[in-house]
Amino acid sequence: MKVLSFISVFLLYKEFSMKNKIMISILAVVILLTTSCTRSEDDVIRISPFSEEENVYVQLYLPNKSMSCIITELSGVYDLNEAKEIEETLDIMQNRTMESGSFVSMEYLKILNTSVVSDTVFIEYYFDNGNELDEMEECLMLYSIVNTATNYENIDFVKLTNSNGSNYFSKYFNIESPFTPTNTLLYKDYISPIETVEKFLNSVIVKNIPDSAAEAKANNIFYNTGFDIVSYKITKYEYNKYGEYVTVKTNIMLQDSSGNYTNENISFLLELSSGKYKIKEIVE
Repeated sequence: MKVLSFISVFLLYKEFSMKNKIMISILAVVILLTTSCTRSEDDVIRISPFSEEENVYVQLYLPNKSMSCIITELSGVYDLNEAKEIEETLDIMQNRTMESGSFVSMEYLKILNTSVVSDTVFIEYYFDNGNELDEMEECLMLYSIVNTATNYENIDFVKLTNSNGSNYFSKYFNIESPFTPTNTLLYKDYISPIETVEKFLNSVIVKNIPDSAAEAKANNIFYNTGFDIVSYKITKYEYNKYGEYVTVKTNIMLQDSSGNYTNENISFLLELSSGKYKIKEIVE
């Protein structure tokens, strides 16, 4: 068909005037294009950024230990069970953390049950043997769960229950009260609150003049022990949350110049300001 079309055009081309010859040349090009581009629908390769079956997208909050922060990621899935969408999203998030060494792996975290009552997600979980999280890793993992679970409409709180009976998510964060999502870790470096407390205690030992009224009050607390403090050791500490305000509960062993020891339970309320935690209030 294609060959006959060109033969016909060639014969006509010899018999027509120059003007008509130009028209016939255009006709030849059209025949060439139409005959070469006509393909069946099955021959066409369609390229799409997502599989057509992946018609549901969920936002994940992931604990990126390499960047010391939480990052977000959209994940396409085939379908979600509406009654279990939070549970299934958390499962997707867990699996994603095990795909890259940049993330705090949730391999040892086992979620036993997830339920929703009013505006709160209740999550029961436990850690397998082998779980070793430092303070930053625990915080990033905790808030990846909280932020991911509260990303659904009408969900404001997450109440966590450790099935082994512990009041701590792992070691550092007390889970007796519900958590709310935070943006203070979203693409922002983790800042250790206990480092602010340690810095203050070091200033007490060398008797530096504190910069704030709260720290001045803290000086009175420490000096009123009757100790000439020469060293300290924080034997235990815990956080109630991470965000603009954090309460750090501590047990501190103090030593004086005579070698005597005393233990003090002191709570520090910290406020995040200009990328640093500062002592706002201290309670014995």
